[in-house]
Amino acid sequence: MNKWHVIYRELNAGPLDFDIFECYAEDMDHADEQTLNANPDCEILWADTESDPEETMKNWFTTSMEE
Repeated sequence: MNKWHVIYRELNAGPLDFDIFECYAEDMDHADEQTLNANPDCEILWADTESDPEETMKNWFTTSMEE
């Protein structure tokens, strides 16, 4: 299993109101499932296996700006 950081926000939260959930999971679907189990009323924004949560946020922001 790998360490995953999942960026999520509560439903009806503002666009910059987000948090990071850290877990060990077999794959991204498993990480998403764990995030939703811990935070049932959330929207998942991004997930990756970066070891540093700051790198996870940087990847999310960079990818979001490209889209």
